[in-house]
Amino acid sequence: MVFNRFHGDEMAWRKPLGTLSTPRSTSASVSRSMRANKSSGTKPELLLSRLLRKKISKNDLPGKPDFVFPRKKMVVFLHGCFWHRCPQCAFGLPKRNRKFWATKFERNRARDRLVKRELKSMGWRVIEVWEHELKRDPMRVKEQILQH
Repeated sequence: MVFNRFHGDEMAWRKPLGTLSTPRSTSASVSRSMRANKSSGTKPELLLSRLLRKKISKNDLPGKPDFVFPRKKMVVFLHGCFWHRCPQCAFGLPKRNRKFWATKFERNRARDRLVKRELKSMGWRVIEVWEHELKRDPMRVKEQILQH
């Protein structure tokens, strides 16, 4: 997989080259639902932000981690189980445009692996939290992050 890459202080990650075109939605309700998906400021992120007493980070690190702890050189990614294909939740593919969704999810997972590897090579510790872990036991997630 080839990613557009910039050097220097510019953002390091962009959409993969040769991106798939998004299929047209079949109904107004599906279209509204998909437009409502946010990349930042989601309910799980806001919950974790309150628990950690830390703002959601805006940064130029690869993958744009949700939370950055510069003194500990540690980053936290809060992964949505559906979008990042949580192995425990085992969501199926949407029924329509299955090829598109299978490719999209595989690209998401490949990008997650690549970003994690790059951050580690830069000396950052990477913590990945799954949405279901936060829902099940938020205090445990908080403790695990703060103990690192």
